[in-house]
Amino acid sequence: MTSTLGIKKIQYPNGTNIATLDSSGSIAFAGASTVAGTLAVTGETTLATHLNLGDNDKIKLGASGDLEVYHDGSNSYIDDTGTGNLRIRANDQVKIQKYTGENMFVGIADGAASMYYDNSQKIATTSTGVTITGNIANASGDFALVIAGDIVLNADGGDWIFKDAGTEVARFINTSEHFHIRSSVSDKDIIFQGNDGGSAGTEIMRIDVSERRLGLGTDSPTEKLSIVNGSGDVGIRIQGNTRSFKMEQNNYGLRVFDLDASAERLRVDASGYVTKPNQARIMFQGNSNGNTNVGNGEIFGSTNDGNPAFSTGKSFVQAVGITYDSATGRFTVPVAGRYIIHFQAYYNAGAASCRIGTYINTVQVNLAHNSSIVGTMHVSFVANMGANDYIDFRQNSGGTQAWYMGENHMLGYIVLIN
Repeated sequence: MTSTLGIKKIQYPNGTNIATLDSSGSIAFAGASTVAGTLAVTGETTLATHLNLGDNDKIKLGASGDLEVYHDGSNSYIDDTGTGNLRIRANDQVKIQKYTGENMFVGIADGAASMYYDNSQKIATTSTGVTITGNIANASGDFALVIAGDIVLNADGGDWIFKDAGTEVARFINTSEHFHIRSSVSDKDIIFQGNDGGSAGTEIMRIDVSERRLGLGTDSPTEKLSIVNGSGDVGIRIQGNTRSFKMEQNNYGLRVFDLDASAERLRVDASGYVTKPNQARIMFQGNSNGNTNVGNGEIFGSTNDGNPAFSTGKSFVQAVGITYDSATGRFTVPVAGRYIIHFQAYYNAGAASCRIGTYINTVQVNLAHNSSIVGTMHVSFVANMGANDYIDFRQNSGGTQAWYMGENHMLGYIVLIN
């Protein structure tokens, strides 16, 4: 050992330095040194090159060596073995990279955190959520989304596609004009199901795609619209803004029911007979058992013309819809349609040529003629009429004629056919 001006040196016999200790207490080793025990250093340790550690040799940080950095010969480790968290912090970015510099994770301070596949970004957080580039695949088990609010699917392409094991089974399609629901498997039906009293999978409706049929209550629709109830009646309600109707099938056939009026409007029974309970109709009869002289052009049943009024009150034929005005002798129909019109009258002496004219809205549409002095005349025909058109019957014999006004001699009816 030599000493010069406070600098002490440890040397080999040939004068080569082994270590130098200066006046500040720093020691410098000239070559490689081996410390067999523990090297305790007070102050900083500065390395000019590298700190080389062997496999499983650890850098331990913390009073109890809580943080360890080491390599076991196969893998490298950063272990936080003590209390607290392992925090990696940066003022700008935190990056986890491949040794070549390819990104695996990039976290930006006050910004996005992104994950990469082969240096290609796949998941990135945003100020409103997460942006995913590519597909989401679930290798096994269910894929569940548990959302506190709504689920919003926003596809710029316009299609939502559903697949089973890679095969498309359905899709929702949005075009500029319409929204489409498509079953993608050839000729497979579209089935709507519900939970009926705990029985999940109860079929409600079926669309037979191959036959273009819709079935309610049946899995085998046979018509374009098939409505089936195997245990009771079947009804269809049709409701507008002013009126509601129900068409139903039950044990007495098919009927149309006016819900607002609580009245049946049409019935087809099991034998195929059709009845219209409120079909427009009226039957009228003479109301005087004796002769009445009716002048030329006068209207039968018009009290204005001095003729006896008709009777329309027979219990076996109630007037429905068609009204009779005894003053004018006119019969007014309620709706447009085809009407069968019948009138018969018995004339008793008078003009040798008797005529009965039928008028609709004052226009003559029929003329019955008989040249005998006594007899019965009949008028029967079908006419197309509009709503509120009116009919009357006139004596057109050219002069006064005596007509017998008994209920079995002068009578008629007007009935809506369709």
